[in-house]
Amino acid sequence: NGAMQSWTAAARLWRQAAEQGYAPALLCYGMLCMEGGGVPQDLIEAVRNLRIAADHGEGNAFSWLGYLCECGKGGMKRDLAEAARLYSEAVERGNYTALAQVAVFFEKGRGIAQSDEAAAEFYAKASELGGAGEALFNMALIH
Repeated sequence: NGAMQSWTAAARLWRQAAEQGYAPALLCYGMLCMEGGGVPQDLIEAVRNLRIAADHGEGNAFSWLGYLCECGKGGMKRDLAEAARLYSEAVERGNYTALAQVAVFFEKGRGIAQSDEAAAEFYAKASELGGAGEALFNMALIH
């Protein structure tokens, strides 16, 4: 089908760009490996590419690594404190979608000290930045 051919072509091109160290391609190829879009699903390869993208400062890579760490997937040890750190790093790097994850971690005391005040601040900031719908969607991924 046309959609699969498009993802396969995108995966091939992103992999080539990733092999040259281009951070956005590392992120995109890692995400395709995570989801199995255009390539066989391979969470180990996804983590490898996402880590390199994160090393190059890609905020979205930190968020996805936080998710994989939180779930203990892709060869990552399930570590809520490390997941909270990765989500926080994503926020610092401009990934405001991760605000909701950080808020949930504060609200529930997952890997960091429980704080309703901090959770409320992060939820408010997520809403202010217009990502409330996306934040709610991502919160559902956590639960």
